[in-house]
Amino acid sequence: MKVKIIGRKIYLPKELIEKAKLPENGSCEATVFGDEIRIRRPISKELNVTKMLKSPKRQSIEDMIKAEEIEDV
Repeated sequence: MKVKIIGRKIYLPKELIEKAKLPENGSCEATVFGDEIRIRRPISKELNVTKMLKSPKRQSIEDMIKAEEIEDV
């Protein structure tokens, strides 16, 4: 699929945005893997499992289960 790059901005086709369920406006997360750029919806900051596991204070098991269910969607 072709995209347009104008002034360092990447313009994605509407079909691709709808298929990936990306927001029309706002921000997303972009990660570079070799010559690929992976774009995904932002992760909910309050329900991020990896941050919960890395934080020094322990979270309850129920909070971790809730966060995992939301990220799997």
